[in-house]
Amino acid sequence: MLQQLTPRVYQLDFSQEQDRPVLGYIRGDRFSLMVDAGNSPEHVQAYLAAVEESGFCQPDFVALTHSHWDHCFGLASLPMPSIACVQTRQSLEMVSRLQWTPDALAENVRKGIVPQLCAPRIQLHFPDPESIRVALPTMVFSESMTLDLGNCTCELRHVTSAHARDTVIVWVKEEQMVFWGCGVSGAGGRCLGGATGKAAKADTGTGTAGLSAGTAGTSKGNDKDRPAGVVPAAVGKGGAVMTDAELARAIAEKAAEQGGTVYFVGGCVRDRLLGLENKDIDIEVHGIPAEALEQLLSELGACMKIGKSFGIYGLKGHALDIALPRTERRTGVGHRDFAVTSDPFLGTYEAAKRRDFTMNALMQNVLTGEIIDHFGGRQDLQDGVLRHVDDVTFTEDPLRVLRAAQFAARFQFSVAAETVKLCRRIDLSALSRERVMLEMEKALLRAEKPSLFFGELRTMGQLGHWFPEVQALIGLPQNQIHHQEGDTWTHTMLVLDEAAKRRDKVRYPLGFLLAALCHDFGKAVCTTEIDGVIHSYGHETAGLPLVQQFLERITTETKLIQYVLNMTELHMQPNIMAAARSRLKSTNKLLDRAVEPFDLIQLSVCDGLGKLPPCGETESFLMQRYEQFTAIMARPYVMGKDLIAAGLQPSADFSEILSYAHKLRLAGIDKENALRQSLAYARKMRKENPDAAT
Repeated sequence: MLQQLTPRVYQLDFSQEQDRPVLGYIRGDRFSLMVDAGNSPEHVQAYLAAVEESGFCQPDFVALTHSHWDHCFGLASLPMPSIACVQTRQSLEMVSRLQWTPDALAENVRKGIVPQLCAPRIQLHFPDPESIRVALPTMVFSESMTLDLGNCTCELRHVTSAHARDTVIVWVKEEQMVFWGCGVSGAGGRCLGGATGKAAKADTGTGTAGLSAGTAGTSKGNDKDRPAGVVPAAVGKGGAVMTDAELARAIAEKAAEQGGTVYFVGGCVRDRLLGLENKDIDIEVHGIPAEALEQLLSELGACMKIGKSFGIYGLKGHALDIALPRTERRTGVGHRDFAVTSDPFLGTYEAAKRRDFTMNALMQNVLTGEIIDHFGGRQDLQDGVLRHVDDVTFTEDPLRVLRAAQFAARFQFSVAAETVKLCRRIDLSALSRERVMLEMEKALLRAEKPSLFFGELRTMGQLGHWFPEVQALIGLPQNQIHHQEGDTWTHTMLVLDEAAKRRDKVRYPLGFLLAALCHDFGKAVCTTEIDGVIHSYGHETAGLPLVQQFLERITTETKLIQYVLNMTELHMQPNIMAAARSRLKSTNKLLDRAVEPFDLIQLSVCDGLGKLPPCGETESFLMQRYEQFTAIMARPYVMGKDLIAAGLQPSADFSEILSYAHKLRLAGIDKENALRQSLAYARKMRKENPDAAT
């Protein structure tokens, strides 16, 4: 279990024996933060197990305190977004290009790239050099970044130290705690983490970088209690931080004094009418010139000009978007090629006309609650119909085709015939992969049936440009003995919807849903008919180039790509082993190959349930074997230092000996017996090949 330091701060203690530094867990009301990524996948596994054992949710983010290997080499095994300073990212970019073979490592030590002390430790933790994966952080900041975890504020600050030039401290304000590279200290510099060193102070540097994490936290107190650079959110009469809804009303009241009107707009109005929760609030201010609006907002907090030329503002500490009414006119083919004109006196009709769908063109007076509905959006909501607002404005942004499919999937709405007709003639080639990925991600992670997203694109004739590998599954025959549901497209969509039912359970939801989508891509290139029977032998490996091609078209996230490729390659094996009731050693070997063993089992089960008749009886067997696997992997195992302690001299054959020891571990052999057998194996191998011992 994790060690509790304060009500919100926990740690997995350091282990000198295993070269494992302290890993932190900071628990907010809405999000949680992991501090440092560990020295290896095994370290990560131990941390996540401790988090689960403590009864907590898996962390939503991980922050790196510096780029030393024992704090970062576990990052590739973590599915959540990662945060680091610019210097740490630069350092890891260099490290990611290094080779880790014994010869390459020795050369890097000679050049001073890798410290002499680190080399043998890295080799002990990674006996197979090819298993080292140096991941890069997904978010970076220069001087500082403030995270609102929900009633728990964390400030990350770059503070150059003697230990590492890229040192970052994590100041937990409400708990008066500081994490730094090798430990954690409380107020007064009292060391709580078991590590040595001087407590860092969170009072250096200037400026902040924001991580949008919803509404502002509940930080209270005087400015003197606030770390430098942290900007307070807007506060109400009682001294507490306003919610975004409260802030919207305060703006509306001030605007009304000047003859203006403020409306809730967009998705927040739609979701309220549908009875859905929506934490993202957008408001539009009518009848107040830009200069007057800026002055009004400055009276409530620190005004941010998010897009002044577009008439878009915000208040620091809040996720509330504040905009002036505006018109948009296409000027080119790119998604940024728009001329935007803000006009506080535009009027509600013209302001709503730029919206994509009638349900998103609804407006609600913040003070009176009156609904402004110029285009029949309320009726369309009641009827469950997705209908575009205006032919001209709709066709100017090709992303709206994907948004139509995404909304149809999320809300299980039908798309109006006239909207489908319009979508059919829109060119999607100018879209960026980031925008395509974002819309697909919303469908995969929010829709009860993500298959509707791809089904709507198929209906619109728009599946082929960005998703040709998915389109290739349409009409592709399957073996009728095992697949009575129909073609490969039908099977894939059924598997995708089954996967959506389990996405809250798996370690990497987005990757899991993409794996469900991609798992049978290989059937498009290896399906044959032999003696009147359809076969797709080897499709799980034949499809890997297609999967990689598809993923690289829509994302640059290496870890995501590797996860999906791994899941695709192995997706057949769990069900095959369950049917054969394979030995524990065999299932352990399979689960050891999986990036996320639990996710692999779930994907295989979904593959079985996506058939007619469904085949889900393998799950109990596979979960039993998973529990046995995790129990075995949690036991002590043979490491390089154990071999050295037993009198074995390190040499070029060490990795092979440790690989043998790992196989014994997978076979369920306890550490004592595994050590004895590994030593015997080493003596035999060195006797047969004396040169290997040098």
